[in-house]
Amino acid sequence: MKKNYLILILLLVASNSIAQWLPSGATTGNIYYGNGNVGIGTTSTTVNAKVEIVSDNSMLRLRGTQFSTNTPLDILNLGLTGSGANNLTFRVGFPYAGGVNAGGRLDLIKLLNGNTIFATSESGTQLGNVGIGTTTPLSLFSLVKAQLGTNTDGLDGSMLYLNNGPTPDGSIIVKSHVLPNQVIGALKFHVSPDNLNYSQAAIKAIAGTGSVASILAFYTSTNNTQHAGNEVMRIQNSSVGIGTTNPDAMLAVKGTIHAQEVKVDLSVPGPDYVFERTYDLFSLENLKTYITENKHLPEIPSANQMKEAGIDLGDMNMLLLKKIEELTLYSIQQNELVKDQQKLLSEQKSKLDQLEAAVAEIKKSLK
Repeated sequence: MKKNYLILILLLVASNSIAQWLPSGATTGNIYYGNGNVGIGTTSTTVNAKVEIVSDNSMLRLRGTQFSTNTPLDILNLGLTGSGANNLTFRVGFPYAGGVNAGGRLDLIKLLNGNTIFATSESGTQLGNVGIGTTTPLSLFSLVKAQLGTNTDGLDGSMLYLNNGPTPDGSIIVKSHVLPNQVIGALKFHVSPDNLNYSQAAIKAIAGTGSVASILAFYTSTNNTQHAGNEVMRIQNSSVGIGTTNPDAMLAVKGTIHAQEVKVDLSVPGPDYVFERTYDLFSLENLKTYITENKHLPEIPSANQMKEAGIDLGDMNMLLLKKIEELTLYSIQQNELVKDQQKLLSEQKSKLDQLEAAVAEIKKSLK
């Protein structure tokens, strides 16, 4: 009876100990099993995971045979790449003869010097495009939520393609907690014809100050060494500024505007009322007095006022039109006056002719 108890105790102790697996005929090995855990590549008697693999190279490697040459190739290889404790590779091979990357090996995910790299060859060359949600990525990186439509014009050679399908608001959100006037995020385009210097065009989102909402600013460079570029336009609140960082109107432009046509919606009526009979037109005498005293036309801002406050294009055009219409009335008045004077001169000339004829008759009778 005591012998049976002793055997039971030994079995219980053995079940909780670390066992070493040895190849046939070997006296040493590095595969251990204990407490439900397996250690591979370790001589430690303590295994801290269900499966623990210790290696200075490949951690997990599955191999296949290339059918044309019987050459073994990696199908799956998880292990180290390069030097450094953080350099790991999840590698997938191509064990076949034909195709673009025949016999090559694709590093599906590679951690190298702190960087995460996708879809490159073992040497680091890009092997293709990366797609999420699609089996036919046409851009270097394609993120497809729902594949709709067949129009792919312009995707060849593109860097990024996002397809949100029928879902509205396919947003890209950049959130930041920067201080006022600092850049929240930017979309930058660099060009370097000489492979040394570069110029930049950029769209930057800038944090506003006080009650000013975030600002969208546009930058361009004037030469190939101006890396940061100059701000040429910004959208701030509901205003657009070109050549100015402080737009004070819906559209503020500091500089010259060259346009083929400008259309202005009027906030004041056209001055056709000038031609109404009831319109009170300045007499020329009163107009002369006003100009002498004020040095400008009635209702027209003075030069100093225009310099300080500028002019409203619509209002000013209507005022100028009003003055033209008033000038037309003055011209009509002057024309009527000239016609009256011409009539009077004609009558006077007729009377003078009659007097001259009478004098001639008198002179003739006296001879």
